[in-house]
Amino acid sequence: MQAYDPFALQKAVEHFLERLVADYGAELYLALVFISLAVIAGIIARNLRHRDQHRGTLSAPSVLLVPLPAVTAVPPPLTDPRVPDFPFPSPGDDEHTAFCA
Repeated sequence: MQAYDPFALQKAVEHFLERLVADYGAELYLALVFISLAVIAGIIARNLRHRDQHRGTLSAPSVLLVPLPAVTAVPPPLTDPRVPDFPFPSPGDDEHTAFCA
């Protein structure tokens, strides 16, 4: 009595596909490339036709502009009052006198 193999159909299909790819791999590849290009062209053409059909209808705007009240806040000062204003050295100062480490 022969043992029951639950994956016999799967093995047969795999064997068929492997032989098909081994014999006609390049032709299958080219056929699938051209089929995919045709499908993509069909999708683009359908979307263009769909867009042209709905072009004449008016719809609500997708962006709603809401006016904001005028801002009357006082801008912050340009300098921080906690930091004293140090004068920058002028070119005539002794810049070469520095502490050596």
